[in-house]
Amino acid sequence: LVVYGAMWTCYLSLMQVGQVFLSYQWDSLLLEAGFITIFAAPLLSLRREGSSSAMMFLVKWLSFRLMLGSGIVKLNPSWTDLTAMNFHYYTQCLPAPLAWYMHHLPNWAHKLEVVQVFFVEIFLIGLIWWPRPFRLGGSMLQIVLQGLIMATGNYTF
Repeated sequence: LVVYGAMWTCYLSLMQVGQVFLSYQWDSLLLEAGFITIFAAPLLSLRREGSSSAMMFLVKWLSFRLMLGSGIVKLNPSWTDLTAMNFHYYTQCLPAPLAWYMHHLPNWAHKLEVVQVFFVEIFLIGLIWWPRPFRLGGSMLQIVLQGLIMATGNYTF
């Protein structure tokens, strides 16, 4: 508990000092996830105990907000007219070799990709609140989307 709290405080300090250099979405996400971890850690025991329903709710809420926010931020003209993927692959930070092939797909395939991204990020994320079989199905589609993102671009710069 104390160690996680100290790590969170250090990263919060770094974000304050780093200002614009540490103001990306993933920096805030790391702080939020770290804050949840402080309270999920066992207080006095090193034994792994089941997560409380409150902790599971917080983790689901964080995941839900992240993915829904990622989808909502795309509701701009380049995405809503279904043309974002026409130029995405060659304008991303560090395109992977597969990005070249994806970029050369036909226009209808790029439009389908945009529709699928919207569907997974805005609609399917709601399955996180449904019973287990629905959550598993939604999670698998989220994993496929994230896997494709990792396969076409390198975001570890």
